[in-house]
Amino acid sequence: MVFEKSWGLFIRIRTNLSLLSAFMAAICVSFPAYGMEDQVTGLKIDLSSDFIVKPDSTKSPTYDVLFGIDPASGQPPHVGTSKYLCGVTFRAAPQNAGFTQDQINEMIRGEEWNLQARKTLSANLTLETANAFHIDGINGVEFTGIPKVGPDHENVRLMMSMLETPKGRTTVVCTATKASFDGVMPMFHTIRDGVSPPR
Repeated sequence: MVFEKSWGLFIRIRTNLSLLSAFMAAICVSFPAYGMEDQVTGLKIDLSSDFIVKPDSTKSPTYDVLFGIDPASGQPPHVGTSKYLCGVTFRAAPQNAGFTQDQINEMIRGEEWNLQARKTLSANLTLETANAFHIDGINGVEFTGIPKVGPDHENVRLMMSMLETPKGRTTVVCTATKASFDGVMPMFHTIRDGVSPPR
């Protein structure tokens, strides 16, 4: 349950998605959907037709699978160089396999996990809030903050929600402008609530 330093890398990738190739962009756009499941990991997203879910084959050491999510209306728009309004990732964590969901939930509520998470995230994110949430028997933590890098990063706000299961960590990252952030948080929560982590 050690909070990997690689999450700092994920934030940099999320705030500067220039690593995504035009070829992968074309593939993702050609398969729009509003509900999707990754057959390898079991990560599932179930949203209304108000959203488009796009699989992304970009490889990274910080995740095993990535889905990009956008509102079908196109509003709010992406910020900076971000390719999606929200990104949902899953990374397997073999070290979690020896724990039950209840045990993991207890750890997530604990001060040690939260301190380690804050310490790791603060390298690339000026943290503003940290709040607990609960989805289908899984405890999670939602962090909000200001990215320390990226185009116009001072005017970008980020929400990162983390969920741990015996299979691994599911993360939902959404970004918006400072001016629109509070207004789009309900949409971010709707997206997060449509995510079913592998169990």
